[in-house]
Amino acid sequence: SHLFKPRDVYRAGFNGGGDAGTAGGHPTGQNPPSGAVVYYWLKKPGQTVTMDFLDAKGAVIRSFTSVQDPIVARDSVKADSIKTARADSLRKAGVKADSTTRSEARSEETPPPDDGPRRAPPPPRVSNKAGLNMFAWNMRYPDASTFDNIIMWAADTNGPVAIPGTYSVRMHVNGTTESQTFRLVKDPRSKATQADFEDQFAFMLKVRNETSKANDAVKTIRNLRAQIADRDNRLPADKRAAFESATNSMMTSLTQVEQEIYQTKNRSGQDPLNFPIKLNNKIAALAGVAASTDARPTSQTRQVLDILSAQLETQLAKMRISMGAGMTEGNRVLKAAGLPELVESTAEIRAVGTSAPMDDDEVLESGIEH
Repeated sequence: SHLFKPRDVYRAGFNGGGDAGTAGGHPTGQNPPSGAVVYYWLKKPGQTVTMDFLDAKGAVIRSFTSVQDPIVARDSVKADSIKTARADSLRKAGVKADSTTRSEARSEETPPPDDGPRRAPPPPRVSNKAGLNMFAWNMRYPDASTFDNIIMWAADTNGPVAIPGTYSVRMHVNGTTESQTFRLVKDPRSKATQADFEDQFAFMLKVRNETSKANDAVKTIRNLRAQIADRDNRLPADKRAAFESATNSMMTSLTQVEQEIYQTKNRSGQDPLNFPIKLNNKIAALAGVAASTDARPTSQTRQVLDILSAQLETQLAKMRISMGAGMTEGNRVLKAAGLPELVESTAEIRAVGTSAPMDDDEVLESGIEH
């Protein structure tokens, strides 16, 4: 294998990349990917390749691999099974293979968007074919925590863009490691100083972390709700009343907290027009405000984050108090019945039979037995 030295990257155009350019309505070419473009050569295909991107101090910012994401693999299996089932149903129905029915068959074999949950896109997968390969890092730090089917208005969970400076890429292939450095260079049109970039970046990290705290709270509440439903179904009838007495009040309080943090009525991208956005959306939207130009965040933007962070902490305090009392009493009943106790977890519990069930570690963490 061989890792080529990347070109320096200008800190500009990080709002996409890869879209075709247009002139008079006609495509003129494909734009290059935004960010650091890394070229590397592999003698053999199918090797496990890992790419680490590090800051000037040698700390790893992001890592990527050629190994397929397990949830993506599960979704692919489900999509393939849907296509096969629909194709089989068409054949059994005696559909003729003329041009019209072939078109209809292709349409039927494509699962509609609502066949599965909306999930955040997985990390880019590192190519590992023989010969020359390319990988592009978008120069962003890790994203905020998120959850399936989240809908936000004028906001997202993208991590902040790195500031100008020296970075490096480290490639691992079959026990060998190669490294190369490159620079992220300020847009020459920008008047921001290095101190401005550092101040903006620190603010963006805080927004990301507060968004993660909000989204993790939603996941914790939903995980606990699923655990309680599971235990309630497995408890003997003579112990169920005591368990429900301990957990019903807790879940009523936690549901109120969840509804203050996230707009639970959202089902489509247009629903925020009808239902007001909540704390996680308000906090996340500040990232777009602060990143709209190369400059320090305004005092007003900082004040809004302070206000929203305080409101979030109020809800998190309510959550901790409710969980402390309810889980203690509920677990007392479960322990006496010989059932797994309730545990605090942000793992997303998906229904049995979906394309992305929990893996073994998630099952152990949640305490749910499938």
